[in-house]
Amino acid sequence: MRLVGVGHTLFDRALKEGEGLQSTLAICLRLPAPLLIASVEDQVTGQDHSVTRIVLGAWRDHEGQTYVLRDWEVLQMLNTLGRADNPKPPSVNGEQLKVLEASLLSSMKASLPTIAEMMTRPGIRSEIMLLPDENAGT
Repeated sequence: MRLVGVGHTLFDRALKEGEGLQSTLAICLRLPAPLLIASVEDQVTGQDHSVTRIVLGAWRDHEGQTYVLRDWEVLQMLNTLGRADNPKPPSVNGEQLKVLEASLLSSMKASLPTIAEMMTRPGIRSEIMLLPDENAGT
């Protein structure tokens, strides 16, 4: 048996390719609107404390109101969702998703002074966009 980890050529290549991905999408049942999940990490290093990382979510209702969710609120929402097994692919407009992602990230960044007040220099990274299953019941 051979253990592969950080430092192994194959593992390091997989990490590098993963970092280069633009975005990740998943289709979920019982999701009312697209939900962006992002991680926030303090970009200041070399201090005497551990690295701080939090998770945020953001979504926009049909009236255009954006909601930024703290980690526990994201978990509550995720616990209500189901897996979409419909083999019919969703109709996704990549450009519209990029615009939505940028807008939701902007709302998250605006909320950082109150949500990430413990961080010196918070940096935000988009992790995954969850989309409602438009084909549910078809």
